[in-house]
Amino acid sequence: MIVAGNVTLEAPVSDVTVYSNGYGFMVREGTADLEGGGTTLKIADFTPNAIVSSVSIADSLGYAESIWRYSDVWNESKTKEAPYSLEVVLNKSIGEEVSVKIEGMEVSGTLAWYSDEYVGVSTGNKTLIYPLDSIDEFSTPVSDLIEEIEYNETKRETGLAFTQDAVAGQHSYKLAYLASGPSWSAHYKFYIGEEEDSGTGSIRGWAEVSNNVGEDWEGVNLRLVVGNPNIVSPSFGFRAKTNDYYPQAESMDYYAAGAAVPTPAPSVGVSAVSSYYVYSLSGPQMVLGGESRELPLFSSDLEYEREYFWNASIGSSTVSKIININNTGDESWAAGVFRVYSGGEFIGENNVGYTQKGDEARVAVSSMPEIEVSKVTVNTTTTEGYKSSTTVYEMRLTVSNYMSEDVELRVQDQMRSGDQVTFNSATMNPASLPNRLLEWNIPIPAGKKKVIDYTYTVRNEYSW
Repeated sequence: MIVAGNVTLEAPVSDVTVYSNGYGFMVREGTADLEGGGTTLKIADFTPNAIVSSVSIADSLGYAESIWRYSDVWNESKTKEAPYSLEVVLNKSIGEEVSVKIEGMEVSGTLAWYSDEYVGVSTGNKTLIYPLDSIDEFSTPVSDLIEEIEYNETKRETGLAFTQDAVAGQHSYKLAYLASGPSWSAHYKFYIGEEEDSGTGSIRGWAEVSNNVGEDWEGVNLRLVVGNPNIVSPSFGFRAKTNDYYPQAESMDYYAAGAAVPTPAPSVGVSAVSSYYVYSLSGPQMVLGGESRELPLFSSDLEYEREYFWNASIGSSTVSKIININNTGDESWAAGVFRVYSGGEFIGENNVGYTQKGDEARVAVSSMPEIEVSKVTVNTTTTEGYKSSTTVYEMRLTVSNYMSEDVELRVQDQMRSGDQVTFNSATMNPASLPNRLLEWNIPIPAGKKKVIDYTYTVRNEYSW
């Protein structure tokens, strides 16, 4: 194809979708009035982080025939103002009345001549010669001591280019591409009034969005995706890890060159795209290149329950205070940090995994040193049988409440593993949960202690 000319295409970013694994899907839009025929269109300063092989171009009146990343280098002739050199000043002063000051002595006369080392000043019927390096001050009537200098400046421009055999007229373009560098993470702030066993609080969801793509996002429709598509680097064949919770997306063939590129409309709320969960931020958003911004996701009033919890597998006597937030809102929550505030005071934070609508987020906000739990093995009795052994474990839990208020403590203990594990008895019966877990909800008055004895049996079979 014979290229008739170059056209610079202004195509700012209009839509951004950021995934959880450091990649983004961008859409740019622009128009160009073309005369027709072979044309090269260039988008200057196109992000260097784009995966060129992923670029697809939709044109209202045609299609791209070739796409590449360009780098142009050229020289531009420029002018600038600069003071004359001493040689030029002296040359312009020949035959003019000048004044020379040396060691406090001033001599006036006509500048007769000069060299690289001396000047000659005529006064009366004689010429005085002075070394240039000894002159403290040289005065001349020449007033214009500034000149314009021409010089060449090397210019470089990089970007994306594509060619097409264009139809004459107004073309509307949409370019879609993958790029590395963007990232986002969620965090949440949950506000309650006076802390109680249960109540209602206000949750505020936030997204920290970082733009390290090498381009500006101004007035864009922004979508944040919970999940990771598989991305194969064209340089290294590296396949980005897919989050196990979110299967990979369906093929993006609907963004093929020449097809219409769908534009996500700005909206409030969330949606499911393929197997992903997507936050669509309302209104045009701005995150300039190199910036990180905190952007609001949602807000709602939700119920919570407070509990005190101890699990034997932690291996310590520490009891945790947990705020359970019931997600009865309109959106699921991406994994992130939950911060809890009571009466305007920060009381604790913790990482919480992905929380679907209808589930609850368990936020362990602090430890409770005034509630202690100890677990000891009181006795074990083992009986050997034919190709088997049976062990009875006698256990004791001691719970002490040193607080000035009554509490209820949820306690979990896991029985030892074996071919057959059987709970026998307890002074306070627990609930039996999967994976050999026993669970008690133990009310303990302020300043009191409670002891629970329990037994269970583990039987193991041998094949030898």
